[in-house]
Amino acid sequence: MSAVQKVLIIGGGIAGMSLAIRLGQSGIKTDLIDRDLKWRAVGTGITITGPTFRAFQELGIESEVRSKGRSNA
Repeated sequence: MSAVQKVLIIGGGIAGMSLAIRLGQSGIKTDLIDRDLKWRAVGTGITITGPTFRAFQELGIESEVRSKGRSNA
């Protein structure tokens, strides 16, 4: 069992959300906060490259990510 039992993640971008997923899968409780209280999407046309899709696949969320956007793969 890990010595760490609870983590606060600051920043709800791709990295923060991915970390929250991975820690949760490891049994570590996480709190995820972001300065935008409404959790709005910032920007448009985000390009996700191969390494990111491989990370999403490892996290078990690739198919859900693909279903929410437009994919050329």
